[in-house]
Amino acid sequence: MPKPKPISQILGNGRGAFRKAFLSVLLHSHVQKDAFEKSLEELGHRCIYCGISEKNVSLQPDHLWPETLGGLHIIGNIVPSCPTCNSKRGSQNWRSFIRTDRIILKKRTQKDIETQIRLISNYMKKYDTVKQPNINTILNKKETKLREDLDIVLNAISQGFREKIRHPQEKDKQFKNSRIMIDKIIKIAKNHLL
Repeated sequence: MPKPKPISQILGNGRGAFRKAFLSVLLHSHVQKDAFEKSLEELGHRCIYCGISEKNVSLQPDHLWPETLGGLHIIGNIVPSCPTCNSKRGSQNWRSFIRTDRIILKKRTQKDIETQIRLISNYMKKYDTVKQPNINTILNKKETKLREDLDIVLNAISQGFREKIRHPQEKDKQFKNSRIMIDKIIKIAKNHLL
């Protein structure tokens, strides 16, 4: 039987997922709604990585710079990808992925792969998306403040629940009486339910 994960890791994973989702919501106001359609027109109706045609599979938008790194849903950062390549790549660097993925290496010659890398690189240059985006320059002051506030709230909730279940972590202690604080947060939330 596998060893259970530490509670701090479980809570940390939950906070990370929530932060990622919240960042996606904030970045949504900066998207170009037609970016995927434009990328299909410009790059062809094929998976940019393995080359499978849109006739054989439903293509998806893939962010060359992942959203977690500030990659926006804009032309120059969005490319067509098949579900398999999109899922397998995850947040891996696209150059590394296209050069090392076994399925791609079976479907494409080394010359084809280098041609695709040049195509993607030129596409990114054309739309000035070569450099990794900086989230702090994308988000406005209000959005940045909301992220900071969310971090404080998530850390407070995490610490409060750890103390309530008697698994505090002294090194992470930031809040006085976090057990009482979590009870107050819950009470306030209940009072404001519609």
